[in-house]
Order: sequence, then C-alpha cells, then structure tokens
Amino acid sequence: MQTVTITQSKTRPANTTAYAANDVISENASTGTAWSFSGQGRSGLITGATLVTNKQSVTAAFTLFLFRATPTGVLNDNAANTSPVFAEASDYIGHIDFDAAESLGSSSSWTLASPGTGGNLPLPFFTPSNDTIYGVLVTRDVFTPDSGQQFSITLTVERD
Repeated sequence: MQTVTITQSKTRPANTTAYAANDVISENASTGTAWSFSGQGRSGLITGATLVTNKQSVTAAFTLFLFRATPTGVLNDNAANTSPVFAEASDYIGHIDFDAAESLGSSSSWTLASPGTGGNLPLPFFTPSNDTIYGVLVTRDVFTPDSGQQFSITLTVERD
C-alpha cells in the first residue's frame, strides 16, 4: 500500500450567520457543492483526517459524510443537513467524526480524526468509476463563523 494525503479547501459565504447543530458547511448558500477529494486511487483505507479553519477559538465538532458519487442531499451552506438520503445508500462510504476543534495557540482552529479518536477510522472505500470521493461537511454544534471563513480538510489514505 502507498500512503497519500489529499486536501480540499472551501471558503464559506461572506456573512456571520450562526450555524445550528447539523447544518451544512459549504461555499454558497444557494448553490453549494460537495467537497471533492481526488488522487487517492479507486480503493483503500482512509486512516486519518484533519480539519482546520482560519478562525481562532472554534470549538465545534464536525462530521464529514463520504460518498462514491455526488450526494443528492442538501449541499447549501447553513442549511439543515439531509445526507445521507436513503436513495444514495449504495454510494455512501461512511462518515468521519471530528472531535471539538481547538486553537492550539495559533490563529486557526484544528481537529483531527484517527483510529484512536473514535472518528470511525480506518474507513475502507471503493470508487468503481473514478478516483473521487465526495463529502458533505456538517457541524455538530452551534457556532458563529467569520465572514468568508476558510475550511480545509486533509485525508490520509492508504491506497491499494
């Protein structure tokens, strides 16, 4: 197996509207898109994940739902999450739970998921038609974002 890391980033809309628990974090409130991770190969194990945001003092926990195809649930920023929907069960890979983020003395907030954190890892995956994994990032806690706040997710993958 070969270990690779894949990073995807998004900048949320230019507002400070608070998120409720179970709201989607995306780049647009009306035309949001799924997170897209490519380059990990068609099959393997997700063994780690890191979520970082450029706002200090974010203490929310997050969940990243993962799919083999673009999810059909809500993708718009700050909308109530509906993923995974029953119709996409065959494309659902699983989810990664991130514990509460912390600042660690920097201007950013970080959280990671690993086999030791209870984040549902390692997570096996297989993408039959391409090497892209799609995601929906959801906050599990209420928090108020910065305008244009950035989020970045890195997946560590052992690919077959």
